[in-house]
Amino acid sequence: MTLSVIIPTKDREEDLLITMQSLLCQTHLPDEVIIIDQSQEDCEEEILKLMQDSPVKLKYLRDRQISGQTEARARGLKEARGDIVFFLDDDITPDRHCIENLFQTYKENPHLGGICAVDT
Repeated sequence: MTLSVIIPTKDREEDLLITMQSLLCQTHLPDEVIIIDQSQEDCEEEILKLMQDSPVKLKYLRDRQISGQTEARARGLKEARGDIVFFLDDDITPDRHCIENLFQTYKENPHLGGICAVDT
């Protein structure tokens, strides 16, 4: 199974960088991260620096014409190549076992069509 993480963002570069750092410290890394950026300023360079030694594939799409989180998630879904798609907000710091637990849940319950995380 492969995993795509989709992160919509708008004008929250600092939060996004913290979220990305937490993804890169996961006990099970995602296969790809898709960032749909609706910001005024481009932060792709900072993200690329953060990911320079990571095996995780990055798709950074900046489109200021996208209007809102729902449209950004839909755009990310079109780009995703993973068997599992995980939507993550740009201001969330997932527990370092989050993706590992996600995979374990699907392995134990292959009939599930979707699950969600608990925000604490």
